[in-house]
Amino acid sequence: MKIKKSFLCLMSVVTILGTMTTSALGASTLVPPVIPTQNSQLAVTRIAGVDRVKTSVAVADAGWTQSDYAVIAYAWDFPDAVSAAPLAYKYTAPILLTDAANLNADTSAELTKLAVKHVLIVGGTGVVSDNVASQITALGPDVQRLSGADRYATSVAIAAAVGNTGSIVITNGYNPYEALSISPIAAKLGMPILLTARDSVPSEITNYLSQNTITQTYVLGKADGTTFDDGVADNSAFPNPTRITGDNLYQRNVNIIKLFSSNLNFSRVYLATGKAFADALAGSALAATTGSPLIFVDSDMPQITKDFLTSEAGSVTSACVLGGTGAISDNSAQSVEALLGSNSPKTWTSAPAMQIDITKQYHATIHTTMGDIGVNLFTKDAPITVNNLVFLASHNFYTNVPFHRIIKTFMIQTGDPTGTGTGGPGYTFADELSSAHTYAPGIVAMANAGPNTNGSQFFICSGADSENLDKNPNYTIFGQVDSGMDVVNEIANVPVGPSPSGEVSAPTTPVLMKSVEIQEK
Repeated sequence: MKIKKSFLCLMSVVTILGTMTTSALGASTLVPPVIPTQNSQLAVTRIAGVDRVKTSVAVADAGWTQSDYAVIAYAWDFPDAVSAAPLAYKYTAPILLTDAANLNADTSAELTKLAVKHVLIVGGTGVVSDNVASQITALGPDVQRLSGADRYATSVAIAAAVGNTGSIVITNGYNPYEALSISPIAAKLGMPILLTARDSVPSEITNYLSQNTITQTYVLGKADGTTFDDGVADNSAFPNPTRITGDNLYQRNVNIIKLFSSNLNFSRVYLATGKAFADALAGSALAATTGSPLIFVDSDMPQITKDFLTSEAGSVTSACVLGGTGAISDNSAQSVEALLGSNSPKTWTSAPAMQIDITKQYHATIHTTMGDIGVNLFTKDAPITVNNLVFLASHNFYTNVPFHRIIKTFMIQTGDPTGTGTGGPGYTFADELSSAHTYAPGIVAMANAGPNTNGSQFFICSGADSENLDKNPNYTIFGQVDSGMDVVNEIANVPVGPSPSGEVSAPTTPVLMKSVEIQEK
């Protein structure tokens, strides 16, 4: 009789393989990497200026060294600007703030510094004057204004520029915080943010709905007369509505993030005050670039926010405060740091003792956000490595770990709970390189930083370039995909952008291993 043992865990893979380059003969070769030093503690950083305009410039500097486009919004009120994040994301643009009558000097300098060619002004001349537009034109960029007769019409004008993916967001035009909560998410998913009144749906919105094919509506806010009246929140004009509510802005913020958690990258989070809109507005464009959530934190933040931060602690490797100490105090930032540091990935001082039966066969099912991948584990060829996988899986080491490095014609890599490529279980163990197997699509092997430095990171070969590893077979092969190769290929085709090292391998859309289930047969 066969006894089946199951260990459920989230598996993370970290890239420790080298960078792919092209030789003079056109063949792909592997350059061994330099692995950065792992930080032992989560660090909370701050992006801030002495005022909201300077903070928007600091945010732009943090995310862009050059940009063809920039979005310009009024610094001192939110109605026309609060729908801007999806527009900024479409054009890979920062959101910069300005005064109404004259272009702020810091914003002017930033447009020049970033070599901006096209400026999108959100809002009418009452909030960003024609004089500001003329001053921008004098710097060199062309200017397009997106505006309407009121905040509702302006949100429709912005929606038209964003385009229609079939899904929209509806929220109260007199409360910015629900819109800001969903801004990085809406931007990433290409969803326009449309504003409505508390007690009625403006004609501009109903006209937009009738003129566009909408299959999903996300209605943000509480239907108790504070955000919406019941008749607005449940309006039949909203196609296939999903209500996201909560007793206060912090609870609604958390509920929005939870609903879209599979679309978010929690390795980095952005923190903003829920008492003023400007820092979150500028930060929403930056958060969207990494698919990161925007979380409202203040000295009086409720328990639901604290619990949420603690629950995500194991996934978060860096957190960034948007705004100065007048917005979020150092004490509040330190409180958040403590909450996020309360559930750091577990580490050990030595490799695990042998716990598997090497006479038996083991199989892993890697559950990912894009589907399941089945792996036949090579217990006889790589018993130490398979034992390590079973040990880490049984200790839930791999919970919600991202695929942090993807090279389509080569491999997909995961295994680092920090998502940075620097993390591991705290120990290393020896290579097992005597296998008769060769590198090819579907092969699963350990990533390393050199001989006998295996830890928790591994990769799945996804393309023909992986066969070049046979020239220098320095990575322990411990399994082969026996089901779900279509999932591997789908992950390999996820769009990528520059990683911190400059390699074009960082997924722009988060892909996570949700869990790994081990079967002993």
